[in-house]
Amino acid sequence: MDANRVSSFSRFTLGFAILTGGLSAQASSLSVDVIPSQSVIHADHKQRVFVKIGLTGGAMQVHHRAAANIAIVLDKSGSMSGIKMIRAKQAAIMAVNRLSRSDVVSIIAYSGHVEVIQPATRAADKELVTESIRRIRASGSTALFAGVTRGASELRKYLQRNQINRVILLSDGQANVGPRTPYELGQLGSELSELGISVTTIGLGLGYNEDLMTKLASTSGGNHAFVENANDLARIFNQEFNDVLSVVASNASINIICQPGVRPIRVFGHKASISGQTINVKINQVYSKQQKYVIVELEVPANKHGSNVTLANIKTSYRDLKTKKRALNSQVLTLRYDHSIKRSKASLNNKVMSSAIEYIAIRKSQQAIKLRDAGKPRAARRAMQKNAQWLSHNAKRYKSKKLKDYAAEQNKASERIASPSWNRTRKELRKSDYSRSVQQSF
Repeated sequence: MDANRVSSFSRFTLGFAILTGGLSAQASSLSVDVIPSQSVIHADHKQRVFVKIGLTGGAMQVHHRAAANIAIVLDKSGSMSGIKMIRAKQAAIMAVNRLSRSDVVSIIAYSGHVEVIQPATRAADKELVTESIRRIRASGSTALFAGVTRGASELRKYLQRNQINRVILLSDGQANVGPRTPYELGQLGSELSELGISVTTIGLGLGYNEDLMTKLASTSGGNHAFVENANDLARIFNQEFNDVLSVVASNASINIICQPGVRPIRVFGHKASISGQTINVKINQVYSKQQKYVIVELEVPANKHGSNVTLANIKTSYRDLKTKKRALNSQVLTLRYDHSIKRSKASLNNKVMSSAIEYIAIRKSQQAIKLRDAGKPRAARRAMQKNAQWLSHNAKRYKSKKLKDYAAEQNKASERIASPSWNRTRKELRKSDYSRSVQQSF
């Protein structure tokens, strides 16, 4: 969908939702919201619509949190010497001290080869673990793939579905030993995701490959952070552990079965696939008091004024980490058609539209980056400026602060496309776009 089509969305309309089924008694850890982009759809016209499906984590008491199985994988290549290694070790020690006695932790360090500094163990003896971290010294090259693989191997010693299984990877350089492409690391991330393991990637400084790091995070369902200054590592590790220690649901699956005549167009957000009339979405983990959502674009058939038409059946399942059982939710989305264009326009849901526009703008931002990578800075600047203008226009139309902020970010980045600071700007953009696309909290 191009900018003109979305900014003139008055003809893309959607009716009210009838939600049936609801959550079971065991599903209090999570709420499921299905929100259409409009509450009235224009009769007698085939059109496209957006639907936002959100999973929101409930409040969690600290003593009821799920156990954590954590592998901290630290780059100890030569470029990590000095203040980087000092701050990395301090951040890792701080993170270990946040774990409880029932949690499991392992420490892996990698350079040209991989070393298991602390095999997977219960976090009861924190001094043993922290002392092993203090002994890490920097030297050698960067076998990133092997480091992540070994971290996952340590997790598998205590692997359970009813806990959080997370690799936390820190690197400041390019992977130069073993598999090293975004595709290869993406494949690894997908494989780990199937095992219930997610990977959070933390890029330190300006020398790492942000495409590789975001690919690994996205395919596994982890977070991603860009840390230019090593002094910020403790803050980032702390934010990461805020997420890790607040997971209320895992292995969520959203199954959207469209009715005959309704055509799935595309899905924005988390890992998804479309097969015929069915859309499948996977969300690895949902955190307490945070929402993870996808935006689905559908083409709906023309119908007469006053008719109510079922659009789709939406079935959600996930593992409730409080009850340690799978919970199910079933809802039906039904549309109402009306011949009044005025009522159609008046019913627009600003929040759903803002989320859809944000996703489209993320793709435009990534296209601009590709133009810059291809040696076309002028075309890249024009594309990013156009994206910023489009965001600003829709920020006013839908009264959206997040679109306004995103427009300012795109404008600022467009001014730096041809500057010597482009490497830094590129990393900032990739991190920002990734965080927006998966609703990352930091």
